[in-house]
Amino acid sequence: QLATQIVADAKAANPYDKAKAIETWLRTNIAYNETIPEPPRNQDAVDWVVFDYKQGYCNYYASAMVVMLRTMGIPARMA
Repeated sequence: QLATQIVADAKAANPYDKAKAIETWLRTNIAYNETIPEPPRNQDAVDWVVFDYKQGYCNYYASAMVVMLRTMGIPARMA
């Protein structure tokens, strides 16, 4: 739902614009921090960073973007 809302708010129509909108949202709303604590054991790490902790580093940004893009039918993988 979050990815859909981000894309709708950005009025993104093609895969590139959708990806750019999600990237921009992540950079704006998730503070970069290399020293975050370990995510809670009972919660998905990406969900925890995006919805609760709102801080993370490159692996979390990339993972969140891949998950969001895939939910929108855009092929994505972490390399």
